[in-house]
Amino acid sequence: MRTFCLVFAAMILLVGIMTGLAAPLASVSAFDYIQNGSFENGADGWRSGRLELVAVGADEVPPVTGASSGRIGLVGGPFAMVQGVFDVPPGIYQFSASVRRTRPETEIVLGAQIAGADGDGRQVIAPTGPVDEWIRLSGAVSVQSFSQLQIEIGGSGSGFVYVDDVRLDGAPPITATPTTAATSTTAPSATATPTGTRTATPTKTPSSTKTPSSTRTPAGAPTAAAALSAGLNNDGFEDAADDGGPAYWSSYGGDLSITTSPVRSGNRAARFESTSASTKWMFQSVRVDPGATYAFDAWVADSDAAVGAVSLRISWYDSDDASGRALATSDSISQLDAPAAGFRELTTGGVTAPDAARSARLRILLAPLSGAPAAIVVDDASFGPAEPESAATTTVSTASIGDTPSSGDGDNAPTRAVLGAARRPALAAPVQGGASANHVVINEVMYDPDIKGADAAGEWVELYNAGEQPVALSGWSIGDAASADTLGDLTIEAHGFAIIAASDRFATEHASYVGPLVTAGGRIGNSLGNDGDRVVLSDSSGAVVDAVSWGSDTSAFKPSVSDVPAGHSIERRTAGADTDAAADFVDNTHPSPGRAIDASIGDGSGPKPANSASPSVEVLGSSSGASGWLPWAIAGAALVTLAGTLGWRVAPVLRNRWHKDP
Repeated sequence: MRTFCLVFAAMILLVGIMTGLAAPLASVSAFDYIQNGSFENGADGWRSGRLELVAVGADEVPPVTGASSGRIGLVGGPFAMVQGVFDVPPGIYQFSASVRRTRPETEIVLGAQIAGADGDGRQVIAPTGPVDEWIRLSGAVSVQSFSQLQIEIGGSGSGFVYVDDVRLDGAPPITATPTTAATSTTAPSATATPTGTRTATPTKTPSSTKTPSSTRTPAGAPTAAAALSAGLNNDGFEDAADDGGPAYWSSYGGDLSITTSPVRSGNRAARFESTSASTKWMFQSVRVDPGATYAFDAWVADSDAAVGAVSLRISWYDSDDASGRALATSDSISQLDAPAAGFRELTTGGVTAPDAARSARLRILLAPLSGAPAAIVVDDASFGPAEPESAATTTVSTASIGDTPSSGDGDNAPTRAVLGAARRPALAAPVQGGASANHVVINEVMYDPDIKGADAAGEWVELYNAGEQPVALSGWSIGDAASADTLGDLTIEAHGFAIIAASDRFATEHASYVGPLVTAGGRIGNSLGNDGDRVVLSDSSGAVVDAVSWGSDTSAFKPSVSDVPAGHSIERRTAGADTDAAADFVDNTHPSPGRAIDASIGDGSGPKPANSASPSVEVLGSSSGASGWLPWAIAGAALVTLAGTLGWRVAPVLRNRWHKDP
């Protein structure tokens, strides 16, 4: 009887455990970082580019939660809606959203992308088929250090896409250590309010408040600062980040560090060094008020004969985090183009922010004369309210660029041309991410085709016009680190693609491609390096419009886009989206010339972030809720208990009966 009771109890335990596995676990509440994830406040907190995002009520679509949901009307092309989340502490985060489409061909991708090199990104693809019903997408992303996280719902198609209950769940926010000291943000001063008689006479006096505190240990990533402030952080470069560079400042190309000599005030200044022929910059983003007038100033020591020019630039954005496409740019009144001893002041003068501007990226640009080492020292930067100054550089509106009418004949026949034989010296690197107003970007690069023998003939580059007007590229050039080719008569329509191919082999291998096609006579530049190289696009004046670098080449991105296997391409995860970071690009396992990457991932194979070594695409249905490992471990323990009980009580009985049988 005792044996029977033990066996019965073990079986009851096992049944209970298996029943618990079948039932969904109670959800554990976590802090939600998303603002207006249920669109109860319209489209507040979200950016949607050229497509209108509006909130709709239950009379149109029953919401998942609350009283409304978000809606984007598609026009047969790619779409994206984005929200930036600042100061996300390290940890594992669950991102999720409910999505709904009205047409079966519409493809939807939910993504979480980490700005910069810390961590990686993740994407979740909506299963094809369901129409007019809500689908829940969810995934997880690991954040390694304080980071800016971007949540994006994108894809391509037509009809309407509805979105509701967008969440980013994880550990509650904590203050990044350290927080900005009160003395590290410079209040607007007389030097930040230019006047018509402004001179280079120093007006700032070193003060004790510029001396770094012994308890100060700024965060390692400048971009991990809290939500953008209205003024510069670490304007005197006294505070060092974990990597040795100035806290809150970032660099695009070049090496940014702190120096103690020379300095203009305080104990430290920023040293910015170039070791390649590319134009590069150091920058910080700030919050601005639409229509307000500001001045950006910095003192620069430029005694290096290898430096070609130094200037300032403000790029204005309608986003809250200086991401997306720039509305306009404002440059300094003058530039430093000859070496001289001591610090000299650069200023934009009083310039007015566009009416739609909510943030700005402040850049100090260094253009070297060659690839030889060239360095400048920067101190006492400032940004603040100012009076308009007539001598200031006029703000250039991006809407006025790219008006050139199309030279095409109106049909769908490919435009085919051959690049001129002229090759120029190695190209300077990029002034991009809003610095150029034409909106043409390098969207995809096939630098390592999977073909036998020399693969240079199979290389190609895809360009994309993210603007609202056609752009004529006659006289532009494209190349790599060694040389460049001049483009002929080529026009890219608004939101259109064009291919620059090394040879006619592209037309053979991609016979379905219909669109502008230019061939380069056998190679692009000096042929693209598989282990590391760059592609640079310059306009007819020689100004660099866009660039991308991968592998061992860090001239455009530092870190660069990670190398991808042969036969793969690197492509912008959203066509035209440009944040000056390698994270803009993903490893496209199925290269897609002439269309956005989202249009080629409906089979679920999908892209993975080019900076991630592991697959990152998940395909999830309308429900989720993995039970975790603990119940299964308990179930395993119950099975072991049951087996042990049976072995201990039943085996001797069977053995006795065996011995008694004749």
